[in-house]
Amino acid sequence: MENGAKVSGFCISNLRFADDICLIAEGNDDLQHTVEKVYTTGNRFGLEVSRTKIEVQCIGRDKQQMKTLLEGTELTQCEKFVYLGCVISADGFCDSDVNRRIGLAAGIVRNL
Repeated sequence: MENGAKVSGFCISNLRFADDICLIAEGNDDLQHTVEKVYTTGNRFGLEVSRTKIEVQCIGRDKQQMKTLLEGTELTQCEKFVYLGCVISADGFCDSDVNRRIGLAAGIVRNL
């Protein structure tokens, strides 16, 4: 079975855009396996993972702390991050994204 989350009957394990990859897993073990697979495969082709930019987020599991390692170093867990212009927050709600978009729109209107 493939790692990832089931969405409309399909197993989604990653989202990719340009040089960004968002890995998706149902649990910590699946995520650890996927991180290792991406890292080793990328290295084989000369791609590097930026350790300063990589973060882990657990969505909707009562603030469960995930311990994911990359070459023995624990990855930072974040509460929210911006991916392709959308705020993804650990609580699973879209309030942060809506507030960010309202703020951006208000800034543009102020400049008019």
